[in-house]
This record gives sequence, structure tokens and C-alpha cells, in this order.
Amino acid sequence: MSPDRIAMLALAGSLLAVFSGFMWRRPKLLAVTWILAVTFVPVWAGITVGIGFQPAAYVGLFVLALLFTDREGRRLPLRWYDLAVVVFFALCVVASQVGASTLEAATVPVVKWGVGYAVGRVLYARVGGDFLGRCLTVAFGVAAAMGIVESLSGTNIFFDFPMGKGNSAYRAWAVLQERAGYWRAEAAFGHSIAFGCSIAMALPLMVVSSFRPWVKILSGAVMAGALVLSFSRLSLIVAGVGLALTVLSPASGLSRRIRGWVLSGMALFAVVAMPFILATVDEAGSEAEESALYRGRLWDLADTVELFGLASSAHISPSGTLYFGQFRSIDNAVLLGAMTYGWLPIALASAILLVGAVALLRGRYSAPLAGVLAQTPGLFSVAFITQYEVFYWALVGMACAAAAESHEEHSSAGQDPESVSASTGKADPDVPAGSQAGGDIGTSRSGIR
Repeated sequence: MSPDRIAMLALAGSLLAVFSGFMWRRPKLLAVTWILAVTFVPVWAGITVGIGFQPAAYVGLFVLALLFTDREGRRLPLRWYDLAVVVFFALCVVASQVGASTLEAATVPVVKWGVGYAVGRVLYARVGGDFLGRCLTVAFGVAAAMGIVESLSGTNIFFDFPMGKGNSAYRAWAVLQERAGYWRAEAAFGHSIAFGCSIAMALPLMVVSSFRPWVKILSGAVMAGALVLSFSRLSLIVAGVGLALTVLSPASGLSRRIRGWVLSGMALFAVVAMPFILATVDEAGSEAEESALYRGRLWDLADTVELFGLASSAHISPSGTLYFGQFRSIDNAVLLGAMTYGWLPIALASAILLVGAVALLRGRYSAPLAGVLAQTPGLFSVAFITQYEVFYWALVGMACAAAAESHEEHSSAGQDPESVSASTGKADPDVPAGSQAGGDIGTSRSGIR
């Protein structure tokens, strides 16, 4: 190793040590750091240490290391659904060893899904749902504004990010997308669908946050503008589902005024923006039609899926890339997971989501749970890509943390958890029920139990 490289590594290590000392026992700063890594550091700024780590993952590991060495932090209550998620990750890792597979297939459940889940689970328990919701509102509001500028100007400033420029991830993701003559907003996410779906996941946390109504309205309007300019029908659908689950759930703790504003905003969006989006899709013509046909043809591969392990249609290229059939990519997270790991792990993941859906229908609402469940139809139309992959699993962790926190609070208070969903506000109609009870908005309702 050259002296210059040794000096650079020594300098980097010293700076990391100083930064770690500053951040230690400051969980809110750690939460902000990780959220900034998700929203403003592109995926090509990753590092490779035997295996690849995208920024949201390696910053997540840094955050976890500091949080777990802080023994003065809050106790982390673990529940059965934490075990179920960990078993899912373990099944995927074991399944990747059945037959010939790739290093990426074996490590993704740990370095992306597992890290994302752990970060969301621990941060939610340490700093609270409302703080995370407020941070995500600001971060995605700014990212959405940058996406709007990108779409209107045709310039993505993240393509000039100094780290990782020119590597394979940069060549794959640092490309402006176009639909019917319009540039599609993608910001630092490398793809308009990843950007739009990530905004959609943040929307329920923004709505239930303790920000003043005008802040929510402004943030929501900017995020809606970015969703429009992503020209992603899928993103619009999952955003609408997440907002509907939040507004229509009596246990969300929203005032009647906020519910009315959100519903009015959704109606206005449908009247004003949807005609433009539909016209753009029609103008795109064969592009949109071919995209739909491609997603339909993917299901021809379902017959090759095994109960456990790699699908029979899989083959590995000389470069070590895993392909299935004649397809170069699989834009379907559920099908890709089944072909990579088998139906058994996917069945477990589906059961976990089903329990979450039943819990929400029974009045055990949490904003992260609404965000996760709203993504379910999208998982059949998009793969886990760029930051969307880590952020999705972080939201799963937040949903489990909200459920565990609610269960612990109700148990210590001697309440029947089944009865708490009816306490949403007979008092001031403009004050969220969670704040009347002195609770943390977004954490005062359970997700899954």
C-alpha cells in the first residue's frame, strides 16, 4: 500500500473517530444523518468491502453501532413480529445457498433489508415517531422541490455528486428519464419510481406529524408536485392508498379539520393533475403500453419458482450477475424474491403483511404501517431498487417499533389494547387525539401486535 493511501486512510479514520465522538449519545442527530443519507446521497456513492454497501446501508451501520454502544438509551422491547421478520431474512440467506447463486443474493437480506429494518426499529424506539415524521417531512419536502426543479430544467445536480462518479452504479442510475417529452423527477434516487414510491411512504408520517397545518399543506403540495413530475402511475396509486388508510382510520388521531383538508387536497389533485398525467401517458403511447406488457410477461416465470431456493430459470452470467429466463431485469419485487429465494420465504413475508393489514383494519393504526401496507400493490410492479429498498425495510422496522411501543404503554397502564382505538377525540375537533392524551402523534396507536 502506497504512503499516500495510508495517509488518506489515517485521515479518514481520524475524521470518523471525531465525528463518532460528536454523534455518540445524540440519537436525534443520528436519525437526521441517516435520513439525509437516504434522501440526498445517491446510490452510486456506495463503498465496497468485499460486498457493496449503498450509502443508506453503511450510514445505517454507523448509526446502529453508535446506538448500541450507548447503554443509557431506552430499552428496546422486542415482540414476536421482530422474530418473524428476522426468520424471513434468515430463510432468504439459507435459500440463497441452495444450488448455485450469487454473493449479492446471499448478502442483500442482511446488508440492505436487515440493516434498513434495524435502523428503523431502533431509531423509532429511541427518538419517537413524531420526530422521525417531522424529519422525513422536511427531507422529502426539500427532495421533492429539487425533483421539481430537475424535471423543469432537465438538470439533475446529483449526477455531479463527487463520490462514486463513473462507477457501474453511476452508469446504471445516473441517467435522466423521459416520458412524452417531459423529464421525469428522480432527485438522488436514481429512478423516478423509486423516488415517487419513497415520497409515498413518507406521506402518512407527514400527515400525522405535529407540524402546524400550513407546514403540512405546503409540504404535501410540494410532494404532490414531485409525484406528478415523476410521471409514475404506480407512485400516485400507492401515495393515494397511504393517504386513504391514514385519513379513513379513526385511530390515526387526526382532527376533523386535517382529515377534511387531506381529502380536499386529494380531490383537487384528482381534478387538476390526473388529466395531465393521463394525457402524458397517452402521449407516451407505445412506451407505456410496452411497459405494461413487459410486466405481464414476467409472470411466465412463475412456473419456474421452487418452494425453497433458486428458480429453475435462473442462470449466472460470466460477470456474476443473476438473470432469469430471457429477462435482463425483473421489475416485480415479489416475483424476483420468489425466484431468488423460493415461495416459502415469500409466504412468510406475505403472512406478516396480512397480520399488519388485519391489525390496521381492527383500529391499530400507525403511520409507518399505513406507509408499508400502501406499498403492497407496488411490490408487484417495481423491484427493490436504490434507496427505496433500504427505506422500505426501515419503514417496516418503524411499524414494528410503533406496535411494540403501543403494546408496552397499554400493558403498563393496565388498559385493554382492543379498546384504545375508540379514543380518537370527542373533545376539541381540531386537536389530534394523540396530543390530548399526552402521547406522541404517530406513536400513540399500535401497528401490529
